[in-house]
Formats: sequence, C-alpha cells, structure tokens
Amino acid sequence: MIMNNRGNKPHQFSSTISDQEENPDSRIDSPTTNQQQSKRNVSKRSKEGDDSFELEHRMVNVRNQYFNNSDFRQAPYTTKSGSTKNVSNPTARRPSFPPFRITFTADETPSELSIIKDINKHCRISLSYGRYAAAGRNKSFLLYVNSSEQFDRLMDKNIWPKQICFLDCSIDLPSKVPSSYSIVAIGVPAQWNLAEFELDIKKHYPTIIKIERLYVNGGIPISKVRIDFSSNEEVNKVIKNKRLLLDDENTSFAIQPYAAPLRILRCFNCQQYNDHIAINCPHKDNPTCFRCGQNHAYNPHCCNKICCANCHKDHLAGSPNCPIKIDERRKYQNSITSSINNKTKQQTFSSSVWATNEHQRNLPGLTSNSVETVQARVDTSAFLDISKKLDLLMIKMEHLTFEQVKMNSSINHANQLINSCNKQINETKEFLMNRLCPFVCELSDAFLGKNKQVEKDRLRPLFLQFKHDLNEATKSIVLSSRSHVSLPNSSSNESISNNI
Repeated sequence: MIMNNRGNKPHQFSSTISDQEENPDSRIDSPTTNQQQSKRNVSKRSKEGDDSFELEHRMVNVRNQYFNNSDFRQAPYTTKSGSTKNVSNPTARRPSFPPFRITFTADETPSELSIIKDINKHCRISLSYGRYAAAGRNKSFLLYVNSSEQFDRLMDKNIWPKQICFLDCSIDLPSKVPSSYSIVAIGVPAQWNLAEFELDIKKHYPTIIKIERLYVNGGIPISKVRIDFSSNEEVNKVIKNKRLLLDDENTSFAIQPYAAPLRILRCFNCQQYNDHIAINCPHKDNPTCFRCGQNHAYNPHCCNKICCANCHKDHLAGSPNCPIKIDERRKYQNSITSSINNKTKQQTFSSSVWATNEHQRNLPGLTSNSVETVQARVDTSAFLDISKKLDLLMIKMEHLTFEQVKMNSSINHANQLINSCNKQINETKEFLMNRLCPFVCELSDAFLGKNKQVEKDRLRPLFLQFKHDLNEATKSIVLSSRSHVSLPNSSSNESISNNI
C-alpha cells in the first residue's frame, strides 16, 4: 500500500532536516580537512522530486534499530552486508518521533549532556537522547523524545525556557506528524470527495490535521483513508472504541492503527538500496544522479531525461513504484518473517527444556555455557510463573475472606431476628395463658352463678373442659420454657442450622 504521490504531502518536512541527518545511525565525526569537506558536499544527495524517499511517509526510522541492537552500535557503517543487514530487531518496531531543533545564536555551543539536563530541569521531563546536526550546521541541536506524552508536552512552546545553558537559542517544533498519531478509516468509498468528508468529520474530531486517500498498484484508490491527528489522546480514544463515531453511534467507520511502510535504506550518492548510506558510500568519486541515473556531479536541476538508476525506467530513484525497490522491500519483509519464526522456534526450544533436561545431554551442539544460559532462562521463567500463581492465590484468598466476613454478618443478623421473633411469641403466649384465659374463666364463673340451674348444668361441662385444656396448656408452656435455650450469637453456619 502506498500513499498518494500527487500534490502536497501531509508529512513532508517544511524544514531542511534530512532523513540521514535525523537518524542516529548516520552519525559520524566531521572531517577535519577542507578537502574531505568539499568531497562530502559534492557527494551529498537531495530528496527532491515527487518520487523521493521523503514522500513515502515512512515514520519508523533507523534510530530505533540503532538503540535496540548492539550490532548497530558496534559496526554502524558496515558496507559488506546485503538487505538482511538492516534486520536488527524486527519485532520491536516502536513509533518514532521527529526531532525538535534547537539553534544557538552564539558561536560557542554546550555539550549534548548539559543541554539534555537543562531541558529536563526546566521542562520537567525525562529525555535521554539528542545530538548536534551534521557538519556545516553545528549550532543546531536535534532533540528526540521517547514517548507520545513527551512529544505532546514539548509541542507546547510555553514550557520551553528562554535560554538553554545560559545561551540564547531558537526552538523549531517539528512539522511532521508521528505515525502513532494516525489511523486508517475503512469503508470510505473511493468515489467520495475527501475535502467534504474532511470538513464533516472535523466537526466531531477537531484535532484532525489531514485526511488522505490510500492507493495501491501505482495509483489505484481504495476505500481506505489515513487520518492524522494532532492529539495522541484523541487517537487512543478512537482506537479504544474501534470505531470512528460521527453521529451518536448511528454513523461510524471501522478503523485500524496506521502501520507505516517498511523503511528501505537508499544511498543518496550511488542510489543503491539496503547496503550503506551516502557518508560511507564506496563510490564517492563517481556519484550517480538521482534524476537521470548517469554518473555526474550532483545537480538538483539536471535537465537530462528522467531515468531510474536501478531499474532504468522513467521515474526518479527512490520512487515507490520502482520494481527494484518493491523487491527489496519484499526481501526485507521476508527476512523479518524469518527472524520472527526463528525467535518462535527458540522460545519453543526453551519451553521444552523447562519440561525436561534429559535431552540436553544428547545435543552435541550445545556447550555447557549455552546449557547454563538456557537453564537460567528456564529457572527465571518458572520463578515468574510461580510468582504469578501465588499472587493469584492470594487474591482469591482475600476475596474468600471478604465473603466469609459478609456471610458471618448476615448470619448474625438472622440470629438476632430469630431471637426477637421467639421473644415476641413467648410474650404472646404469656398474655394468652396468664391474662386472657384466667379472665375468661372468671367471667364464666360470674356468668354461671347468675343463671338458672338448667343453664348451669348445660354450660358447666363446657367450662370444665375449657379449664382442663387451660391447665394442660399451662403445663406444656412451663415445660417448654424450662427446656428452651435461646439461640447463640455464633458465626458458625453449622450451629445456626442445627438450632434452627
């Protein structure tokens, strides 16, 4: 997938910082003689033209590989390697950020470390890398950030000090948008007018900077657009929702994070891919023109017929449509895939070693040091696994303890309710047997004493039966009250169930 190579490009630098200058792996001490300086100026290549390396919008530069791999630090300028040399750490493609340029007005310039320390102190930030620009621009210091939070903070000019290391300077903020600030909206018809679409979508997302159509196969538009934001916070919000909401969830587009194309290194002196950079070019005395492909001194206004120096077709060197470049990118991708597969095999081997150490004695290719290294990794992995399981067990135990406390509280409350009900029942029984029933008996005696003998004879058996029943009930209540034991205030589930 390639970007549109017509018109203004949203991520093109307005400043003159070159790709080779921005990448830490292209650093080298400046020559000390005028002769070397003149040779270097002659061999320097521009990035002009519609098919230049700049306009491919590659956001991930080589400086991540430089810091993530010791090979780049030990031999950053090897000229014998092929395309696979650039595959240092394929699984660690972190988002890169354009540098902040600090230009000092005085002739003297402070050291790199003192600049970083002073900026960290005034801006309340934790930066760790910066460097001076290439020879000829020694007063310009390029400052690199490590995260989107640092990038957003330094984009605010109000936090920058007026002086750095007690020297006057000017701050140039980067005009390039990091790749982590971009997303891809899916399902936007290729026939739509992107200008109108951009106006509509900016009503809901005011931090959008640019919307650009994506193309394939040399310029065929597809139903995907890249959207660039100025706020990393809003980008993360959209990625979290997995949708680009436009109308209270009634209208939305599916999205995916923007993945910048793989960077293919090209020498701006001889136009060769994936081998070296211009500062280490072995053909400095015989440069190749990036426009006509012929061998002559650098001329940005070359009037010869445009011809690629690699495939000899009618486009500039570095064009995204160059078949040589496409093939180099494919090789690079295959090397990354192969490296990932090898890493997976190594992890599988380590897991099998953790399962059993018996086969280590049957592997003649493994020395004692390698076996000890593998065993140390296995032990560390096992220890981490056990620690995670213990942490999970402790969390579950705390949860069970909390649930037990809640259950005990509920049981105590139920016990109090049962005791209260039992007390009320006893009080009701006492009232019926000790108050109401004797009153009825006395009332019956008084009533029977005033009636005639016939009525007395008819009611007396009933009254005697009632008194007998009352006496029996009274005896049973007395026995029950003596044998009754109130329910204990226990938190044990078993004792509560037995008492109930």
